[in-house]
Amino acid sequence: GPDGIKALGGVLGIVASAPEQQRRLKLAQWITTPGNPLTSRVIVNRLWKHHFGNGLAATPNDLGVNGVRPTHPELLDWLAAELVSSDWSLKQIHRLILTSSAWQQSSQPRKEALDVDSGSRLLWRFPPRRLEAEAIRDNILLAAGTLDSRMEGPGFSGFKVEAENVRHYHPKEAYGTTDWRRMLYMIKVRQEREPTFGVFDCPDFNQTVPNRSRSTTPLQALSLLNSPFVLQQAGL
Repeated sequence: GPDGIKALGGVLGIVASAPEQQRRLKLAQWITTPGNPLTSRVIVNRLWKHHFGNGLAATPNDLGVNGVRPTHPELLDWLAAELVSSDWSLKQIHRLILTSSAWQQSSQPRKEALDVDSGSRLLWRFPPRRLEAEAIRDNILLAAGTLDSRMEGPGFSGFKVEAENVRHYHPKEAYGTTDWRRMLYMIKVRQEREPTFGVFDCPDFNQTVPNRSRSTTPLQALSLLNSPFVLQQAGL
């Protein structure tokens, strides 16, 4: 908005009263200009976070002076340079990370290292990670032999829709074969938590946050024992 334009000063080269379309265009051009060193760093830091659970900089939404300093600034800069030199190929960065010794090393703990760096921020081992909700659901389908691994195509919903004056969403009590795709293809509904795996810290689509919350609650065990989805898969 205009306040944001004022805060950026003359960086974008437009006045605060400029039309919205022009403001958006100038902002996009500023973000992607070759002279902006932040864009590539932010991208590779988020890719690293996706694979390791934490970014090289622990504040993925703030790589500025108010954020946490990167644990490995030279590595962050090198990955950012690789992203730019590979014509912004995300696949190339994924390949570099997944073939690195840091990603392929054991997660076995060592007492002397734990005493110094219990959070594995210095990458002396691969940090143990809990499965996310999506991986838990997909692995249940895989173990039951029902996983539909087709790519692309329409998504599916975990809710029944009742349309009156407004739309009401009710958790499904039975699931068909069209619901057995990877959770990546599940249609997300604002204001409604996924009925079975919402307790496993699925993202809240009413908020924009840099990190997914991590909790351990009795509801997670009860959900795996009693949810219609899990019981149906266990009986197949």
